[in-house]
Amino acid sequence: MEKKSKLFLQQNFSVTHYRISTQYVVEGNKVSLKPGIPSVKAQDEDLVDPQQTLREVCHELPKCTALHEKYTACNDRVNSRKKTAEICSEELFDYLHCVDACVSKTLFSHLK
Repeated sequence: MEKKSKLFLQQNFSVTHYRISTQYVVEGNKVSLKPGIPSVKAQDEDLVDPQQTLREVCHELPKCTALHEKYTACNDRVNSRKKTAEICSEELFDYLHCVDACVSKTLFSHLK
């Protein structure tokens, strides 16, 4: 039987008028909210976009981090050359697809 390791991420930070207090559980390539924890709180009546918070959490997944490193290496390689036809679009799309796929699994549970 395979052991599943859980990674608990807690975010507490203030951005201008917002206070975001969120706990996420990362199991393998899955990200979910810890039960009973509100996703996003605003100090005023202003709304906070939970997509940005989820993008930051999903970026930390091993699969997405590896794709981001691959994109960064490609970007550094392109920037080090004066004449090249390489533009790293495939690496960028792979990374963005990974993050967006992760975000889309839990994003709609945050919306009212």
